Amino acid sequence: MALTPEAKADLAKKAEDWLAWDKNEKTRTVIAKLYEEKNFPELATRLNGRLLFGTAGIRIRQDAGWTRLNDLTVINITHGFVKHILASIGGKKKAGIAVGYDGRHNSKRYSELIANVFIRNGFPVYLFSAVTPTPVV
Repeated sequence: MALTPEAKADLAKKAEDWLAWDKNEKTRTVIAKLYEEKNFPELATRLNGRLLFGTAGIRIRQDAGWTRLNDLTVINITHGFVKHILASIGGKKKAGIAVGYDGRHNSKRYSELIANVFIRNGFPVYLFSAVTPTPVV
């Protein structure tokens, strides 16, 4: 894929932003290596775009970048969900939100990140302390 100098500059900015925001060593290292190697085609596949919520939720590979599932995309999606909830219910946060997790890779970590975003937005959070099937939550 041939990229224009402008596209490369845009990707460089996106990579620098990612490196500033990502606190997860594993995914941060992936983007740092691609940026250091100036692998702009691969950076484009990872940093150009956003995850979309479908009828089955979000089903995508866990890896570094805005088009993959990882700590930053979980936080970003949760902020969007909080914004939607606040627009729908106004100031009725008192009931709170239940957050559970299952046995899949990173599920507990993601549930903790999700809970943190809701807490920082003033919601009471009821975080399950053990693996919990989705129908229970």
